[in-house]
Amino acid sequence: MALVKRNIKRSSTTLSRKQNFYAYLFILPAFIFLFMFLFMPLATAVVKSFYRYDCMSINEFIGLENYRKLFFEDPKFWDSMLRLLIYFVGFLICLFTQIVTSKLVQSVANQRLQKVFRATFIVPMVVPAIVTLLMWKFIYYPEIGVIARIAEMFGVSSPNLLGDPRTVNVSLIFIGFPWVAGTNFIILYSAFQGVDKSLTEAAAIDGSIGINTFFKIELPTILPQLKVLFVYGIIGLVQQYEKNLVMTNGGPNNASNLPGLHMYNVALGSLEPEFGYACAISVLLFAVTMGASVMAMRFKEEKNA
Repeated sequence: MALVKRNIKRSSTTLSRKQNFYAYLFILPAFIFLFMFLFMPLATAVVKSFYRYDCMSINEFIGLENYRKLFFEDPKFWDSMLRLLIYFVGFLICLFTQIVTSKLVQSVANQRLQKVFRATFIVPMVVPAIVTLLMWKFIYYPEIGVIARIAEMFGVSSPNLLGDPRTVNVSLIFIGFPWVAGTNFIILYSAFQGVDKSLTEAAAIDGSIGINTFFKIELPTILPQLKVLFVYGIIGLVQQYEKNLVMTNGGPNNASNLPGLHMYNVALGSLEPEFGYACAISVLLFAVTMGASVMAMRFKEEKNA
């Protein structure tokens, strides 16, 4: 009897090993591509950040010189980092708008009308981002743009919103108004859909209705999704460059220059590319995003505890 049990256990172990082998074999291509297109570029950026490197003929090891230049000789970069605070406030306003809109759509009693609203906010996702940016660029264009035409109707001189350092960043943040379409809306709408109705019903019995239920029951329930969106938003802010590149190229006078755009211009925006220095900037931005993400996730774990 003991021999039979031993043989059964041995067969079970062999079968389990075979299953694990085939499972690892199936996910091996994903690991290979992940290593090639994610970890290899990251490792290369870390290594090349210690080089004077132009991706063509210059490849000279200079130690910490790029980091010394970054921390002590590049005021444009640190100005762009401080400028992120303006965009962070804009991001919080956008996120709040998306939360409110998602809740309002989810609260629509007529299911057919709710589907119409949901489709209306999801359809714009299929429009390429560059098309949206070019449309807003035409809206802001002085003299012939939409805002300029409206200003002329009221006898006001045509404003150059993207050409004025005082208005350019607010104008860039305003792109996409009312900021309700896209992936964030889908995640938040699904989160509100997943709130246990028994919780809201129990709150209603206790006399909590409307805004009280929203802040005391529903928002705490969807807190994990909000943390994920917050982390993604921070990462997107630190990496953002395409919007500012297309709309202003960091102008006027670097008034809309952001860290990601500064890194892009250092690497590709001049006749003498400094890929090694751009790698040093990318390593620092990676450290900033990683630190922000870890802090957000630790805050989430502490709240759950």
